[in-house]
Amino acid sequence: MAPTIRVDDEVLGELKRHAVTLGLVFSSPNEVLRSILKVEKMEEEAKGISSFRRHAISNLDQDEPDVDYQVGIAGKSAKQGYVAPTGMLPKPLKSNLPSLQGLLDSLLPQLKDTSGQELKFERANSGKYISRPENFVTIKPQEQAMNLAFTISGYPQSFENIDASFEIKPDMGSYSRFNIDKVDQIRDCVRIIQRAREIWQGRRRKGGR
Repeated sequence: MAPTIRVDDEVLGELKRHAVTLGLVFSSPNEVLRSILKVEKMEEEAKGISSFRRHAISNLDQDEPDVDYQVGIAGKSAKQGYVAPTGMLPKPLKSNLPSLQGLLDSLLPQLKDTSGQELKFERANSGKYISRPENFVTIKPQEQAMNLAFTISGYPQSFENIDASFEIKPDMGSYSRFNIDKVDQIRDCVRIIQRAREIWQGRRRKGGR
């Protein structure tokens, strides 16, 4: 079992500030500290898969044999899925609600990372799917509200030049949020996420990363 470390409010505040600067606001505290302290990952973890993860991958739901799961940051797959070094199990973006699944199916192929590859996601315990390794957007299917909830890099005013068909609201730190529930909102959604990617890249450059 990993040791528990207690920190005071001032240290926690600084950790959050660094997370925003480094574009790691959706990462675990351990990942933020690892980045700040420039601690290298162990060889096995750097490969993005441990013996536990290999066992977990081999025992994934056999009812979905067509789903490929990406192993490691450098690997690429044409389908959604990502095995993150944080230890979360890979999950494809899915919803039990057909209308939300339709939105996901229309949206996801249009979301690209900075190298032009289709974005990969990992599922957090909160139910959010976090883009990896470039974490500038999260998506959460909300079945009760019947919409998709997004969190993106950038303040709401950073998107004022985009005439979106939905409202962009402030979120934690220098992040924003919005929801969509219609197919005709996808075009605006993609434009907003592309802008969020540009903002995320700018923050990385300023942070020296």
